[in-house]
Amino acid sequence: MKKIIIFITITLSVVVILLFIFLNGKTDVLALTTFPKAYNLVGLYQDSEELEVNIYISGKDPFLIRRENISSCYLSDAQSEDRLHLELLAIEKQAAALEIGQDLYQQYQFQFLLDFNTTGEVTIEMPQAVLNLEMLQTDAVRIGIGSFTLNKISSFGSEDLRIARLKGIVNHLNYRKTLVGIAMEIVNKSEKEMTLTGMVPLDVNIKPTTSISKLPNLQFYSGENLNVILEMGEEDTNIVLAPGTNAYFLFPITYKTTLPLNKLGFCLEYQSNEEYKKLYFNEFTFYNSYAYSAEEVSGLVIYNYENH
Repeated sequence: MKKIIIFITITLSVVVILLFIFLNGKTDVLALTTFPKAYNLVGLYQDSEELEVNIYISGKDPFLIRRENISSCYLSDAQSEDRLHLELLAIEKQAAALEIGQDLYQQYQFQFLLDFNTTGEVTIEMPQAVLNLEMLQTDAVRIGIGSFTLNKISSFGSEDLRIARLKGIVNHLNYRKTLVGIAMEIVNKSEKEMTLTGMVPLDVNIKPTTSISKLPNLQFYSGENLNVILEMGEEDTNIVLAPGTNAYFLFPITYKTTLPLNKLGFCLEYQSNEEYKKLYFNEFTFYNSYAYSAEEVSGLVIYNYENH
């Protein structure tokens, strides 16, 4: 009887030890992803800008969603040569969730402050931008978010021209919903003729355009096919706007790399008495509704981190 008790005791001890080793050796894996897009910010020399990034994270209580666990944040290019420091303001759980395979990914919005001051015009372009989150007790998290462009300028607006109305044309390119054109009503508030020469989108993925279409009005819906709207107008490269008049224009967008773009700042270029001038317009949100296609979801990159 005594031998049986000893055997049972030893067996239970071995089971407890093995169970302890198994539980302590179990690795917690953090899985996360994001839909890459084109991020762009335009600000004055001494102003701060806010950046919001939506990240989808698996797990019931991931270490990453607690702000106190993150020691520092920054944006970098793919080689981590150029860096922009970010201040993490908040992490907010969103209503949206995403099923990938058999896993559920909850959406969280990471809100940052970018405090980059300068005394002159600066453009920072990151065609392959990476969000870096330094953790207090675990390895840093790095996730590719698409592209990022920052423009610091001296002033917005113009003493000659005013943008009275702004309207985006939103179509699908390569199964992705994105901005394909900007229509606007421009008012010449001066007493001189102004010649529009082009529009420079302030984003690394978009080419400058000198193609301008003068429209009869802005009476079309944002989802209208871009080619249909172009047929409504008269295309030119230099359009004269008489003093005290207004007119409607369309600037098509041509992508270098097709990354979804819902927000964009731009610069209107124009000429007055052979003097070249610019009108900067802050980044404007043209749409906020998203319906991701199956192709977009299947193409997502899943980032896995152990011991999170």
